[in-house]
Amino acid sequence: MIGVNTTRVGPFYNVASVELGNTTTKCILLATNLRSADLFEIAKEVRFTRDVRPPAAGEEVFGETLVGVKLTRESVSELVADTLTSVLNSVGMNIENDLHFVVRSTGVTAGFTWQLIAGDQQPLEAQWDASLAVPGASINLGNIGAANDGDTRSYIPFWLRITVPRGATIKSYQGVTLKISATEGLVL
Repeated sequence: MIGVNTTRVGPFYNVASVELGNTTTKCILLATNLRSADLFEIAKEVRFTRDVRPPAAGEEVFGETLVGVKLTRESVSELVADTLTSVLNSVGMNIENDLHFVVRSTGVTAGFTWQLIAGDQQPLEAQWDASLAVPGASINLGNIGAANDGDTRSYIPFWLRITVPRGATIKSYQGVTLKISATEGLVL
């Protein structure tokens, strides 16, 4: 680590990276020596995203954290700004004079949800709306095979519905994967 005074007199480029995630909001402050290309960590801070303030009247909720805390553009902006300001203040840096660039990123899924329904027929709209298709919930496909006979021929179809909030761009959801897990039953 280096001191703030060093970054003020040397050929340094100071960058803050702030990432808003579903569980934590992180900020790391780095300095790069432009002569040697050495990178130095100046400070960092991690906060729980769930501690974001509740939506104020008139604010539009665009998503929520994994634990269901509602997020608005304004409340998230305040959390990110507070986290950045706190990191800078902790080392005596000034945003106008000492910081050259800020990188922001987010892992928040902006309300993107999924629903799963098992069955042979494509579900009707009423079935998607039913309580059986709770957004984000998993489904149990039941046991396959028998205790004395393995099963390689079962066909158990399921339907997946992904809902993207109005106004969101699809490209912001790249890298979405469907994970199917199973527990093997030991046959004796």
